[in-house]
Amino acid sequence: MASSSKINLRDSNKIFLVGHISNQIIGSKLPSIKQVLSVLFFNMRKVNLNLRDSAKLVIREVIIFWEKARIPHREDYHLLKKVESLYNEWRNLQKHSTRKSAKDRKNEDIFVNKFNDIFDIAHARALDIMKIESDKQFLISQRTKGRPGCLLGIDRKNQKLEESIEKKLKNKLERKKRVYEDMEISERVVNSETLVFSSASSDSDEIEEHNFNTISEEEVIEQPNLFQLRGKTNFITDKMAAALDRCKISDRDAVHILFATAESFGININELIINRTSVNSIRQCFRKNRIEALRVNFNPSQIGPCVVHWDGKLLPSLSEKKLVDRLPIIVSYKGIEQLLGVPELISGTGENQATAVYQALENWGLIDNVQALCCDTTASNTGRLKGACILLEQKLEREILYLPCRHHILEVVLRSAFEIKIDIASAPDVPIFKRFQKCWPNINVKNFHIGLEDTFVFQSLQHLKEELSIFYINQIKQYQPRDDYKELLELTIIFLGQTPPNGIFFKVPG
Repeated sequence: MASSSKINLRDSNKIFLVGHISNQIIGSKLPSIKQVLSVLFFNMRKVNLNLRDSAKLVIREVIIFWEKARIPHREDYHLLKKVESLYNEWRNLQKHSTRKSAKDRKNEDIFVNKFNDIFDIAHARALDIMKIESDKQFLISQRTKGRPGCLLGIDRKNQKLEESIEKKLKNKLERKKRVYEDMEISERVVNSETLVFSSASSDSDEIEEHNFNTISEEEVIEQPNLFQLRGKTNFITDKMAAALDRCKISDRDAVHILFATAESFGININELIINRTSVNSIRQCFRKNRIEALRVNFNPSQIGPCVVHWDGKLLPSLSEKKLVDRLPIIVSYKGIEQLLGVPELISGTGENQATAVYQALENWGLIDNVQALCCDTTASNTGRLKGACILLEQKLEREILYLPCRHHILEVVLRSAFEIKIDIASAPDVPIFKRFQKCWPNINVKNFHIGLEDTFVFQSLQHLKEELSIFYINQIKQYQPRDDYKELLELTIIFLGQTPPNGIFFKVPG
C-alpha cells in the first residue's frame, strides 16, 4: 500500500508518500518527479522557504540537467506552475490520508506509481528544434517507464561544433556592430563638416571646401558588404497565397507581413524564402496551378446547353499605373456559374471581344455547348456588322439566341424616362449626380419626406398604395441576384411610407 496504518504528518525528515527529503538532485538521468518533490520539501521544511521560492530553487537544479542533455525546455513561469500543481496534488492526498476508502487508496497508488517518471519540462516542439538524433532518442527513452539510459560525458565533437557556430554568430554580430558604429561616425563627420562649410564666410569658401573633402576621404570609413546566405525553406502554402490575393496585398507588403509573422513565432527568418521576387514567383505559380486544376476538374461532357456572359470593364493594370480593358467571361447552366477568364484587351472593339470569348470557349471545350449570349446592348456588342454578337456567331458557324442583360435594358428604359424631365449631356458623368454624391456627407439623411406627401403622387397612387406595398415587401424577402435590385425595392417601400424589413437607411450614392 502507498501509506501505512500509522501516519506521522509532522515529521520534517520523512514526507507522506514521498519519503526522505534530499538537499539536491543527483544521478545521471533527467530528474524524476520524486526527486523534485524531495528537494522541494527540503527547501520548505529545512530551509523554511515558501512554496514559490522553493519551487524556483528546484527548477534551477532541474534545468541544469536538461541543459547538459542539450534539450530545449519551457519558460520558467510554466515550470513554476507545473511544480506548484504537483505540490497541490500531493497536498490534496495528504488531507485525505486518514481516510480508508478504496478510492483514496487508489489515488495514492496512482500518485506513487509515477514517482520514477521523468519530470518533463521539454519544449512543446523540442523534437523539431533538436538537430542531433542521439539527443532526440535520449529524450524519447527518458519519457518511457523507468527512464532507461543515462547522461554520458561531454561530446567533444558536438561541443566543438557548437562552439564554432557560436563563435561565427558572435563575429557576425561584432561586424554588424562595427558597421553601424562606422555609419554613425561617417554621418557625424559629414554633418559637422557640412555645417562648418555652410557657415563659413565667402572669403574662406575654397579653404573650407578643401578641408571638407580631405576629411571626408580620410575619416569616412567605407561600409563593408556583409555576405548573407539566402533562405531555402519555402513555407508559403497555397492557402496563404490565396489569402494574399483575396486581400489584395502587394508582393512588397506581403514580404513585410510574412517577415514580421515569422519573427513573432520565433522562427529563424534566415532559413526562409522571404523576398519580393520569390513571393511573386510563388503566387504566380499558385495561380497557374489553380486554373489548371479548375480546368482538369471541369468536365464539359456533363454540361448541356449553356449561356455565355461577358461585360468589359476598365480595371487597373497589374504592371503599370493605368487602366486597361478587361473582359470577364462566364458561362451559366442549371443555376451554376463558371468563370472562364478575364483576358486583357487591346481595345474594347467588337472584334476583340468576340475573339476573346471564342478563345475562352475553345480552351474550356464549350464551343458546342453555347446556345445563348448575354451582354450589354452597346453598339460594340449588338452592332449589325461589327458587333461582338454577330462576329461570335460567325466564328461558331451557327445562329445563337440573344439574351441582352436585363439590368442594362432597365437602365436604358430608366434613362429614357429621366431624359424627358432633365436634359442629359453626352458626357459619361452627369453633373447633378456628381454634385449630389459630393454633398452626401453634409446631408441629414434622417430628415426626409415620403413620396405620398406630394399631392400629385398621393392622388395617383391612393388606390394602389396597399397593393404595391405588399408586392414590394414580398419581393424584398426573396433572393435578389444584385444588391442594387434590393436597394431599389427598399427605396420604393420608403417612398410609399412603409418600413423595409431591415429598417430605414440610405446608402451612399455611387
